[in-house]
Amino acid sequence: MSIRAVVVDDEKDTLDLFCTLLTSHNINVVGKGYNGEEAVFLFQKLKPDVVFLDVSMPVSDGLYALEKIREINPNAVVFLIVEKMTLNAEMKMNRLNPS
Repeated sequence: MSIRAVVVDDEKDTLDLFCTLLTSHNINVVGKGYNGEEAVFLFQKLKPDVVFLDVSMPVSDGLYALEKIREINPNAVVFLIVEKMTLNAEMKMNRLNPS
């Protein structure tokens, strides 16, 4: 049984590369999104084993998505992809307890 993943990143090239990398390690990418709202929708709809979320995205960011996913399932496995982070974002991220 393979791991089912949702990957969310607003940069299409990064998203595609990350999905290719996961697939090459026998992780089944069942959903792709480009912002935090799509991440929450895909999590609810597809019920993946793991979510990979970019923190910096337009519309709604990865921290928004992490917060909503935690409300749906406090034990969800969510990994954040971080390029750079402000202190405020880091404090919020730590409070939301990413995997």
